[in-house]
Amino acid sequence: MRDMAAVPEAFEQAGILWLTSELEDLADLADEDLDCFANWAEPYLQWKKEAEDTPEYPGSEFSEQEQMELFIASLNHGYYSQADFIARRLDEPSRSFGRINAAMSFYTAQIDQPEQTDTPQPHNIMTLTEVEEKLIELTESEFSVAVKSQLYLHLAQCRFLLKKLPSAIDSLNLAFAPAADKLLQTEDAEMQQVQMAYLTASYYMVLICNLNKAVWDKVSLPTWLLPLKEALQVVQSTVDETAISAEQCCNMALLLLVENKLEAARDWLDRAEQKKPDRQERQIINTMRRKLTEMDKT
Repeated sequence: MRDMAAVPEAFEQAGILWLTSELEDLADLADEDLDCFANWAEPYLQWKKEAEDTPEYPGSEFSEQEQMELFIASLNHGYYSQADFIARRLDEPSRSFGRINAAMSFYTAQIDQPEQTDTPQPHNIMTLTEVEEKLIELTESEFSVAVKSQLYLHLAQCRFLLKKLPSAIDSLNLAFAPAADKLLQTEDAEMQQVQMAYLTASYYMVLICNLNKAVWDKVSLPTWLLPLKEALQVVQSTVDETAISAEQCCNMALLLLVENKLEAARDWLDRAEQKKPDRQERQIINTMRRKLTEMDKT
């Protein structure tokens, strides 16, 4: 079996997929009472030694752009373990950011697949507790306001999944507060109102994706959010039927959903479907459709 697997093309592909370290680790496994792995990596190690002596050997180095392209492609295809594997090869803080992104992408994807309760956790990705601990550590580091806001948003999502509602809301407010403060200083009143309406929609989006209506209705909202009816009117006034995006459709559907206008919300989700939504927008659409079904039942 070992010799049958000794195919140069397979070794080259293993390098492309960042799996060569698993081959090299087989020697260590043989020392852990797994005698069946003894010498299993020898064909690969021999091939690598010979290949490295040739000028055309590409090695295992990728440019930063190539690493990120492979990482993003892995997430888009749901290869969370591979995405985590790639992130582990990056320098800090990109390593931590990537591993958190891979883990949270997996856990949030499970929200929209409640029937698949037996989905196994991908190999080696961080647990939710590990994600929370790492995010707390990162929020205490020196990063820009924008980066910290994104970290707090991940932390809020993580805590929602851990059923830590009060601390999740605190993290959510910390994520949105800097943007709200900046908007409140905007001199252009019309621009301020439009951007605050979309910020309000984004805030509700996180609540809706993580809580049921009975719970989100009881959440104490920050004072800087626009009233729901006002936010809906402002967002609707900015919608251009000829150039509307999937994101705008989702925002309209979301605010209508919170207003209990369920049929109108469905209409906007149908429009979003027609706008070729990306992976994240598709996940939002699926979540809101599930929420609408839940609300129909109640």
